[in-house]
Amino acid sequence: MAFSEISANPLDQPIDQPGSVENLSQSIKQGNLKGNLTPHRLSDLWQNLVGFLAGTSEPKIQELSHKNGSIVWEIYDPYTQSKTICTSENEVRQWIEQRYSSK
Repeated sequence: MAFSEISANPLDQPIDQPGSVENLSQSIKQGNLKGNLTPHRLSDLWQNLVGFLAGTSEPKIQELSHKNGSIVWEIYDPYTQSKTICTSENEVRQWIEQRYSSK
């Protein structure tokens, strides 16, 4: 199993990462919203805001593709406030099993 855990510090995240409440706040302060609020991004932001207000502890899994065509899965766990990158669906399943077996 080769999970790679990364910091959940919002200051470490790029501004253009969709679905981040912190990033929306930064974009508003910097005036960078023009042309960036696509319907998909608005939907992501809304889902994150609702999840934040509801206090959900369910992990959020996003499939990301690199320019070279490789695919990774990013898992954000609000319970531990950490992010994990998996390189296969099998690793994602193992991460989920490990998370719920440790509770």
